[in-house]
Amino acid sequence: MGRKPDTTRREELLDQIEKIIFSEGFSSLRMSDLTERLSCSRTTLYQLAPSKEELVLKAHARVAEKSLDRCRLAAEKCDSPAEKIRAYFAEAGKVVDGTTSDAYWADIAGSEPIAEIRAATYRQGMDSVKGYIEEGIAQGVFRDMNAEFLAYLGWVGSIAVRDRGFLESTNLTTEEAMTQLGEFMISSLSVC
Repeated sequence: MGRKPDTTRREELLDQIEKIIFSEGFSSLRMSDLTERLSCSRTTLYQLAPSKEELVLKAHARVAEKSLDRCRLAAEKCDSPAEKIRAYFAEAGKVVDGTTSDAYWADIAGSEPIAEIRAATYRQGMDSVKGYIEEGIAQGVFRDMNAEFLAYLGWVGSIAVRDRGFLESTNLTTEEAMTQLGEFMISSLSVC
């Protein structure tokens, strides 16, 4: 087998593959299509992942991790628990808004491996939000409520926000809906 692509080239290829997969879907995409579009060899692609399915999983997991990191980083820049929640959900709206096509969502429907990645990502995000809620309760700025339950409601709300039909009925963008979800959580928690 040929030499592995260097780290920079590897990251560039994965970035390009993510853009293709998320904007166009992947069910009809072949490895030969990718080699042509990315100006690389099949060997190079197979060094990234052993199959197209594994490449799609890698792309999804990579984007999920980057998204979580962005949301957490936005929250970490804030001082108060309310601002952390606000920043987390606002960033989540930016991350999701316009990054995936209907074709991609159709392709992942029913994919158990992608569902597992999504569930793990949501759980990690829910744990972050739960921590911000617990921090606010401990500081006395949030009412003493069940943080696990409220974080779960935030997770359920974020899933609803990803439903394009639902969003169309609200006349909100994903970013606007996620921002409103964060504001709803803060207002329901805040001590009056």
